[in-house]
Amino acid sequence: KKAVKYINPEKRKDVVELFSCGGPITSIQLVPNAMLYSVLGVPGVRRFDFADNERSVFLPNSQAQVASSYLSKYPKPAPENIVYSLSSKGVSMTNVKSGVIVNVPLQRPLAASVDPLRGLLFYSTKEGVFRLNLFKPGAKRVKLSDNGSVYGIAVANKNLYITDPKSGLLSQMDYSGNNLKVIVESDSFLEPTALTVTPSTGDIYVSHNSYPNSISRVSPTGEVKFIISPTTKPSSLAVDPVTGVLYYTDEKDTLVRRLELGSSEPETIAVDSNGIAGMVFRNGNLYFGGDYTPSIKSYNPLTGQIFSVPSTPGRSWPLGYSSLGARDRNLKRMSPQYYVYQEDESIVKRRVNSPDEVARLPREGVSNVKVDSITGSILYLLDGRKIVSEPADMDTNLDVSRVLVSSSKEDIGDFAIDGVRRVVYWTEPNSGSIQRIDINNGISSSLYSGVKKPQKIALDLNNRRLFWSGDRQLYVGNLDTTYYESITTYDRKEPTALTYSPMSDALYVAFPDRESGGSVVTKVLVSGRTKSDVFRTAKPITSLLAKPNELIFTDAEGIKSYNIETGEVFTRMPGIGKQGIARYIPTNNWRRDPFPMYVMYSRPNQIVKQNMNDKTDRTTMSRDGVSLVTVDPVTKTMYYVKKTNGIKSIFREKDDKPVMLVARVDERISGLTFDPIYGRIYWTELNKTTKCALHGL
Repeated sequence: KKAVKYINPEKRKDVVELFSCGGPITSIQLVPNAMLYSVLGVPGVRRFDFADNERSVFLPNSQAQVASSYLSKYPKPAPENIVYSLSSKGVSMTNVKSGVIVNVPLQRPLAASVDPLRGLLFYSTKEGVFRLNLFKPGAKRVKLSDNGSVYGIAVANKNLYITDPKSGLLSQMDYSGNNLKVIVESDSFLEPTALTVTPSTGDIYVSHNSYPNSISRVSPTGEVKFIISPTTKPSSLAVDPVTGVLYYTDEKDTLVRRLELGSSEPETIAVDSNGIAGMVFRNGNLYFGGDYTPSIKSYNPLTGQIFSVPSTPGRSWPLGYSSLGARDRNLKRMSPQYYVYQEDESIVKRRVNSPDEVARLPREGVSNVKVDSITGSILYLLDGRKIVSEPADMDTNLDVSRVLVSSSKEDIGDFAIDGVRRVVYWTEPNSGSIQRIDINNGISSSLYSGVKKPQKIALDLNNRRLFWSGDRQLYVGNLDTTYYESITTYDRKEPTALTYSPMSDALYVAFPDRESGGSVVTKVLVSGRTKSDVFRTAKPITSLLAKPNELIFTDAEGIKSYNIETGEVFTRMPGIGKQGIARYIPTNNWRRDPFPMYVMYSRPNQIVKQNMNDKTDRTTMSRDGVSLVTVDPVTKTMYYVKKTNGIKSIFREKDDKPVMLVARVDERISGLTFDPIYGRIYWTELNKTTKCALHGL
């Protein structure tokens, strides 16, 4: 009872002593990345961190019996850490932390997929397509479609994607079976079966149960591109939503192959002679299993390691994994995505995966539309001399536009946004200068002067660099100094668009093409100072946007993309976006005001909430003894330090209902902050033994 040991449940032999104590341990509780424990007769709760093998005092002023009670109430490992799998017993939900398995009886369907965060199972039989809520015991299935020949189902962005090999059909619907949309229906779309969807782009990968066996990629608009021909028909597909890497089964489902985006040479990553019947990519890992495999396995693409995952004993294959890792958190923020562009005298926002979802904001004199990637705010040129900001929601009933820059002397050539530091940069060709303005305080200054006719500009925020074109040269300058130099020269007309790709450290420049009347896009390596033409278009390019593996551009025919690896050109949205720039907007970052609205601070016996853009908008809340305050920006919950009867405590408050979190903290507490990702608060305490001790709750 005086030591804590750890046993590897897979090897059953490796017993490791983590630490020993001076007295019997009365209770332990696992929390993320650490363990809390209490010792008989010793006040307080202790913490053992697995990362650095260090012990610390977690709650110093709790008695042992109180500590035991507290530990029993501490939140258990997140219930969303569930592996969903399909087996002969039905659908299984396995908690990977506790190993508890819950089986939901279900006859083997033709196809199945799951929304792991909502616990919704979608499956097909010869009777149709159904939805079942796995989180509600005894819930009845809901029929979504009468189609009895659906052999492929995938879930993405709250939409259901299905394939019907008999009619060559690929379609989508919402979770209620409504808003049915046919993406592809053609005799040449031979026997589509398994499928997977990239949530961020809307691209759909489909395997074809026909000779020759093939996998194709379908854009959201229904454009079909051949990808690769496996040896045998794949029964399962999966895609890494961040890198775009495709995984598929081959050789009669005994192999898992990995295909890089734009490559034609797959790599074999796993072999299972028992057969692989299902795959899903989640939480940065690939999960796969089969009809005769003893357990589900996970493949880590970064390390190449393969591990067994708890699942229903016997035959099972994975449907989904509900834990949200950092990669999936970012993906969730990115999805759904939108194109924002200028069309005639309006700003248009159109959803990537649902082109019919569109919003328009009339603005006479608008040009050069861009988006702040941090707040989602829309910025544009007005009448060529003003830079204006609009909230991301584009509410036509509210006039909340804000003029950031107004140049009465000359036209503005181009502008760029540093969303992290809240700075806008713009060029003034006639005066030969590049200006900037701090959005937070409205202070503007000149960055470069004496520049020869600066026109288009682009930013490299990682290396604090600014690129621009002017007087038939491309320049690079440092954002923190006044130093700049020429990268290369060109003997063409001034470019119509310029973008920087941090992946390849290269500029992509769209020049007018004298031969075709369209545009030629040139790649300029910043470090090597070399340049080469990469592709041409029949129509003039009006905007460019660099993504990790592609270029998004607009011309008179619509919004298109150029695959940097393969050289393919996709038409993303035909007939729209004839002017301006196309941008993705993460909807979770939308705010009605384009900038951070409020700051909260404390002063003697008060907490103040102040609108940063309106000095008259101020709310004062009386709180006796308050000294430090922080806030959860998502739930609007306040956390603050309050002194009562000489003792400082930490409180949580929402809707005027305070709750004590920590009964007593050090008198010299000096800092308090909230982590919105993991839902933790941190504070600093000054004491004799440690200059700065960090405690997390």
